[in-house]
Amino acid sequence: MEENRWRFATVRRQGAIAVLRPHTRLLGDDATEEFRDHARTLNEEGVACLVVNLVDVDWMNSAGLGAVLDAHQRFTKRGAHVHIASAGPRIMDLLRVTRLAQVLDLYPTEDAALADAQEHVGQRTGT
Repeated sequence: MEENRWRFATVRRQGAIAVLRPHTRLLGDDATEEFRDHARTLNEEGVACLVVNLVDVDWMNSAGLGAVLDAHQRFTKRGAHVHIASAGPRIMDLLRVTRLAQVLDLYPTEDAALADAQEHVGQRTGT
């Protein structure tokens, strides 16, 4: 899996699947903009499934939620998927309170999200 580390995030690619792992809070600052830019680029490149690993994100505000939702909407619009992995208790509470837990595909670990992503990519390619 090819990996690129940026200022606030790591992006790993393996074929049609990408993992975007922010390394700090998403509060509408430079880290959030970097996240948004990476998600847009990966969408434009035709990634079939984006796994967003939130293991290092202990909080996000409405701007951070907006960036995650923007990625979800962009990928979904073209029939691709976004999986949210490893969200901590505070992020999970936020997703429940905002009812986004009912909209987003949530996974307890990156490995679980990747396993499902492999299945989605296999279905999409007919393998």
